[in-house]
Amino acid sequence: MAEDAIKEKEIVFGRWADSLERSAVNYRYIDRVPIFIVTYHFGDEAVEKLKILFATTFDAHMSRAQYRHVVFDLNGLTILQPSGTALLRELSVRLRSMGGDLFLAANTLAMSEKDRRLLESEFNLTGSVEDAIARIQELRAGKAVPV
Repeated sequence: MAEDAIKEKEIVFGRWADSLERSAVNYRYIDRVPIFIVTYHFGDEAVEKLKILFATTFDAHMSRAQYRHVVFDLNGLTILQPSGTALLRELSVRLRSMGGDLFLAANTLAMSEKDRRLLESEFNLTGSVEDAIARIQELRAGKAVPV
């Protein structure tokens, strides 16, 4: 798989003194698919920053259906709050309405049983970003049926 990283950017926010309040979001592209890497705490503050990022960077491209598929890499996540899950649901519905989908790359062994069951029941959960990209490539080639 050829990695055409058009852009890579890190956004770090929150109070550094308390690691539970720290959140970081990186994004990059692989094969014209935006990959969002969310680490540490995925809660209210991360959601607000992601909404700003979507509005300023990705909304125009998404409205033209340039990015029908999006991957969230949650492997560095330590806390997933309901507001983070709500943002993922909202994005998933939006992408599905455009004929795409949201894929979550996450190490389920590091998650609580409750979070794992929730993510598995609502989203396309893969073990790695590479697995998600392979699934997207199959969908683009018409070899896979959307879940």
